[in-house]
Amino acid sequence: MLRLLCLALLLPACASTPRFSANFESEPTGPLPWATDSDVGWVRYDPQGGPPGDALKIDPLDAGQISVIPAGPLPTQALRITAPGGARPVSLRALPSAAPIGTGTVTVSFAGRFEAPASGFSPKVQWIMVATDSTDEVLGGLQLSSEAGAPVLTYGGREFFYTDPDQPAANPLQPFALRAQISPATRTLELTFVSDGKTIVDGEKLELSPTAASDVAALVFWGNEGSLILDDVQIWQD
Repeated sequence: MLRLLCLALLLPACASTPRFSANFESEPTGPLPWATDSDVGWVRYDPQGGPPGDALKIDPLDAGQISVIPAGPLPTQALRITAPGGARPVSLRALPSAAPIGTGTVTVSFAGRFEAPASGFSPKVQWIMVATDSTDEVLGGLQLSSEAGAPVLTYGGREFFYTDPDQPAANPLQPFALRAQISPATRTLELTFVSDGKTIVDGEKLELSPTAASDVAALVFWGNEGSLILDDVQIWQD
């Protein structure tokens, strides 16, 4: 259901050029075989079937927090990113070899769901799942935080917005998917966000931060509690 939903709603036109692609279907289950990277302080993994040179990167201290898991939390095999807990968050980057990308329209998309710790999410829970520019500034994406004692997903660019106040908040424990179409030339992005089979926002147009660079460099998944189950991580250019 989630994979079909993503294919129907979140992928760009067939004429687009793939710049990063990872759906984890072809990866062996278990920890990823990380390799030393030329960037000091990082290790890398090149997803199977993706464009040459694209990579997942992480701090070596957190390499053991990432593993490919069988279908279960999602209908298909997926990547589990688990925060170590305590004061140290986990941070995973998806980097296209062509980055930074500053021309055309750049479409980034991903799908997933969260697993809470055994004790539940605390009021301090924080996850961001965002596209960033070449200066590491956030361009747009999703955020998980606690509001009124409950974890909620919000979307946005310069700011993160709640969903319709007359509707229930998006539950991060249910499957979700996001597509962001970013135009460096016009400094705008359009967000489509689906949660638990419902379209929360469809093509909402936002402006990039005035301090952001006119390019797209990475997708960043950063969090401090629980696990993010991640699938269908894509970056396209047209």
